[in-house]
Amino acid sequence: MLVTEWCTSDEQLANQWLDGNVDARIAEQLGTAVAKLHLQPFDPEFNQAVNTTVADCVWPAAKEKFTELLSHDDGENNLTPPSSLLCTPCKRFGLLAREFGSEKLFCLVDRLKVSFESKEVFTHSDLHSFNILVEKKPDAAELAAFGPTGNFMLCDWEMASAGPVGRDFGTFSAFPVLCFLTNARLGHTAVALDLRSKLHLIVDAYLSALSAEGKDVEYVNAAYRNIIGFTGYFTMIYCVLRVHYDMLPVEGPELAKVLDSLGVITLKLLKLGFDDSTVGLTKTELRKRFNALLDIELNELTPQAGKRRNRRGSQLRASGTIISDSGVFTRDTRRVTLFKEKTIKENVTGAIGAISSAVKKGGVGVADGVKGLFKGEGEK
Repeated sequence: MLVTEWCTSDEQLANQWLDGNVDARIAEQLGTAVAKLHLQPFDPEFNQAVNTTVADCVWPAAKEKFTELLSHDDGENNLTPPSSLLCTPCKRFGLLAREFGSEKLFCLVDRLKVSFESKEVFTHSDLHSFNILVEKKPDAAELAAFGPTGNFMLCDWEMASAGPVGRDFGTFSAFPVLCFLTNARLGHTAVALDLRSKLHLIVDAYLSALSAEGKDVEYVNAAYRNIIGFTGYFTMIYCVLRVHYDMLPVEGPELAKVLDSLGVITLKLLKLGFDDSTVGLTKTELRKRFNALLDIELNELTPQAGKRRNRRGSQLRASGTIISDSGVFTRDTRRVTLFKEKTIKENVTGAIGAISSAVKKGGVGVADGVKGLFKGEGEK
């Protein structure tokens, strides 16, 4: 993870999703900054080795695990063998996959791959909440308290490259969805619904910024559909690569229940984002369907009366743990961070012009964060 020593935003945004209380002040700033980044001129071939590396990791794993999900049944509709990387048990996930059938399921994955390889905008490409730093809370025991300014910082820019318009906020949306499901299982319905509202607030700020910069309604609708599809892409990564959920406040059978719902959500999001039947839907129609599929999981996960568990703050904050996914897609970090024979410094410096321009108006902390990586000779 690339973090500057002078950064005043020093806690991962993921902590707030885990708390169940997210600072709404970052919504407009984050949405505007990413929109301006996406609207900058860019070199479509910049850093494409990163996308090749990710594709080499994700697509074979997804094909293998979905094939396993479709073909293995232990009589209880659970995935076997237990050593599978997919979450187990996954009764509803497996049933829905078999309901889709291999032809439809892999057709959706193929369409996801085509979109993944598109070069529509210049993207951060790894915009999940562990790569967004916010102000540390004044009191870790007060979940509703936030820092004084609402500042944030984007970090981990080594995957920045040309990509599809929905990839950044699709990647961003996956962890809030996972926290929504977790709070539903803990019996915190109001918290889950508030997290969903905060997610919509942030995504809507981005879509509004696109409109303000001259993008028409059709473009915005298609962008939101693509965001939904790439939310399914990153929840799929959760399912097949087992990332970002070992810090959730559930474990054992409770965690398995959440992950089963996550698998169901993944398939439905891929369908909503990439199936022919959803082409041309408006943002309002897409939002209604998105909320409906989350409502189904809310009802499925909510425990019986009397089973509600107490809320607690992020255990990552309590333990002082910082999460990095730098080793997820490859063990060879040089391959991820280099394009051809360029150094990390040359690689990111090539994007500074676009990033700087993208954040001159309201994009707090992005350009300076990248420039700050190279304050001294030899620093990376």
